[in-house]
Amino acid sequence: ALKIYFWREASKWKDSFVDGSYDTEVQFQSLVDNFIDPEAVMRINVSADVYERISSVAKGKMVLTNEVFDECINDVFRLMASNSWPRFRESNLYKKQLLQSHDEPEKILGTSL
Repeated sequence: ALKIYFWREASKWKDSFVDGSYDTEVQFQSLVDNFIDPEAVMRINVSADVYERISSVAKGKMVLTNEVFDECINDVFRLMASNSWPRFRESNLYKKQLLQSHDEPEKILGTSL
């Protein structure tokens, strides 16, 4: 769940990025504090290289760009696609929804067929 939350929040941040904006910088720092920092409560795993690069930006040693989280976003997406999605498809919740959709597709889709 943390990976999905990070992916969503970092993607929204990237889409709303405004160079030099105070809000952009505050939101960047919030993402670092909540997901990247070693003491973060919702810490996601990132490589040492990615951590160092993001940390350098957070410390003002590198310029903040809308691409700073790209590698993290892509890694999380790949992990979700290769791990979370297949596990979900094996879950009872998915199987129940799938069976229900075959019995009553209009309830799932909200349309009449």
